[in-house]
Amino acid sequence: MCGDWSRISKLKTSVLKKSVLSLAMGISTVSADNSDSYDEALIAYLNDQYEIAIEHLKLSAKEGHAQSKYLLGTMYLAGLGTEYDEYIGFRLCKEAAEADVVDAKFRVGLLYWEGEGTTEDEEEAMKWLSLAASAGHKGAEEVLYVMMNEDFGFDC
Repeated sequence: MCGDWSRISKLKTSVLKKSVLSLAMGISTVSADNSDSYDEALIAYLNDQYEIAIEHLKLSAKEGHAQSKYLLGTMYLAGLGTEYDEYIGFRLCKEAAEADVVDAKFRVGLLYWEGEGTTEDEEEAMKWLSLAASAGHKGAEEVLYVMMNEDFGFDC
């Protein structure tokens, strides 16, 4: 794999793991009306019980919980506990990004860049990655740096 693209690919594959850890650290900030479903989802996820996590995430996402939408979307994108579905994954991640979940903004930027679950759109990719970077997302900062400063002529 080419050097520049490999760096972006490695960042993408670490997004889910880092996102779940940051979501897990924020358990106490979840509103009372959907915290039980979300907490149960995180516990199940961290114990590799993906089917149980999916069910709890669906409940809290249906109630509008943005972090649940993001984690559920990433699970669809990875095929964890459910069939892989890039379109549902993209939609859920975008809803979370629009609700100001920083990790979701980063993921949506990558999805637009790659055309996964949506039409490939470099302008939208840059927009979402910039929003994530502005909010302090280090991965987004690195991807933007690579995108703006490296030649993507994949002639490996």
